[in-house]
Amino acid sequence: MIETVRVSRAGFPVRMSHGEFIQRYHVISRRASPDVRAIFEKCEETDPEAVKYKAEKLISAIKSTYVKFCREQEERKRLKEKAGYKGSGIFKQFSWKGFKDGKKEGNSELESQFERKAEIDLQGIQIGITKVFMQQSCFLLVERLRAILCTSSCIQIQSW
Repeated sequence: MIETVRVSRAGFPVRMSHGEFIQRYHVISRRASPDVRAIFEKCEETDPEAVKYKAEKLISAIKSTYVKFCREQEERKRLKEKAGYKGSGIFKQFSWKGFKDGKKEGNSELESQFERKAEIDLQGIQIGITKVFMQQSCFLLVERLRAILCTSSCIQIQSW
């Protein structure tokens, strides 16, 4: 009980076991590179070290997906400015068109800026021996990313 209070006071109020974390956020890994997706198919769920390794890879997949998300946000913003869009700012749906395996021709300086932003925004995720600890802001960001990807997948399925 004292350990739980200490972790919460340190700024990590959200905690879940490695298995729960993987089960909830593996959806995000589908946007990651094929080698990361292959890891999720190979790991045994019973081996604690394999599950921890899988959680670490999932965090790196979340970071790369977040970079793609930031890249698309910037592209949409640029297109709106180019078109002279002066809307209300309620532009919530995101498509992942134009991004094949996270590779889109662009400015390398901008790419490194997105990667730095992902590192800063997602540094609130820490892996413990048996659990994954997340700061509240990080948790909300990952949940939003998960919701966007699930919505995008649902729209794609419905469009068939």
